[in-house]
Amino acid sequence: MANFLHGKKLLIVEDEELLAMAVEDGVLYAGAASVEIAGTVAQALDALSAHSFDLAIVDVSLRGQHSWPVAEELRRRDVPYLTVTGYGDMLDHELVDKLLTKPYSIDDLLEALADLRTHAPSVSNPVPPANPGA
Repeated sequence: MANFLHGKKLLIVEDEELLAMAVEDGVLYAGAASVEIAGTVAQALDALSAHSFDLAIVDVSLRGQHSWPVAEELRRRDVPYLTVTGYGDMLDHELVDKLLTKPYSIDDLLEALADLRTHAPSVSNPVPPANPGA
């Protein structure tokens, strides 16, 4: 099941450092080529400006700030993303396509990421990455 991650570049937007590192280990073990971790909205937006990503995992709340600007930018760039939250599965927001609630297992995460292939947002005018060679 995890072969779909082979060679993919992932952005993990998560402010809980230990969780971010565990997710990083899990997706790298499952075949991802590279992972970048951002703990704040600003760091995530900077990463998106500097690099291209194939997939993203985005926590809803980052140090008290909602991550909606990151989700908007991911959609603008046509990057499929998984939204994660510890606030339960009652989250209803237009920027949530696929939701995974905390706590979750790495197997649950990999299954949800695999499901992104069929639930990826459609964007009418995707923006190419600022630095495609990065």
